[in-house]
Amino acid sequence: MAALFVLSVIMIAGACFCTTLPGAARQVAGWFGVFFFGLAPPIIVVRLCQRHPVVIIGPDGVLDSRLTCGPIHWSDVTAVERRTVSGNSILCIRVRDEETYIARMSRWKALLARFNRVFGFPPLSIGFTGLTPGMDAVWEAIEERLTIAATPLA
Repeated sequence: MAALFVLSVIMIAGACFCTTLPGAARQVAGWFGVFFFGLAPPIIVVRLCQRHPVVIIGPDGVLDSRLTCGPIHWSDVTAVERRTVSGNSILCIRVRDEETYIARMSRWKALLARFNRVFGFPPLSIGFTGLTPGMDAVWEAIEERLTIAATPLA
């Protein structure tokens, strides 16, 4: 997260420089960059200061406090997949009725969740950049949970 913070500050500086270049297109692109990259540092600082777990893999399901849709119940999960995009681990969760979960999100988060489909991801996709213990430990917990769920009771 600290590296992302430094990168965002560098990008803001580069965008500020673009606002001083001649030409309206360059200046507009610069101001867009200042706005876009300017959103990152406050978000990163808030995330660095958080002390509660962001993602919880529990007996009832998966809870990502950033999604704001509540826990994703194991009984609703139809598939779980881990992907890596540009070195970033993403947990993709497919559920029976995606719209039930999306409806619980704010408008902005619901829009972003639906936008995941454009890139071939399910709406309930969880990024693990900057989180510890990381995807490997989370994947082990999910495999254990799914093995338990698939084991018939004697």
